[in-house]
Amino acid sequence: MKRLNVFSVIVTLGFVTAMIFSACTKEGPQGPPGQDGEDGINGQDGNATCGVCHDNSETVEIKIEQWGNSIHAIGGHNFENRTTCAPCHTSQGFKEVVNTDTTATLAAVENPSNINCYTCHKIHDT
Repeated sequence: MKRLNVFSVIVTLGFVTAMIFSACTKEGPQGPPGQDGEDGINGQDGNATCGVCHDNSETVEIKIEQWGNSIHAIGGHNFENRTTCAPCHTSQGFKEVVNTDTTATLAAVENPSNINCYTCHKIHDT
């Protein structure tokens, strides 16, 4: 009887160990051999380009704080989305009239957002 218990414990431990190691496998079987692709072009150094604004200085935080206290952020007519109001009171409306050289939007702006940095500045594009 003792041999049966020892055998059961060994089999159980072996099964548990196999389950643990098989669960940690992160890759599947190797696929068929292929050809190396072409190397891509080198991009810009993120430390050099992103660090212009993301430099742990107070510059961006100060601008965000200034906007947060501006009429754009706390004004009483935010989100006025009618065609004649949207150009001055929504980000989407302002962008539309600038791009179409008109004074009103073609339709009321759906889900308007207030005027913000991205309204005028192409942040992360330059």
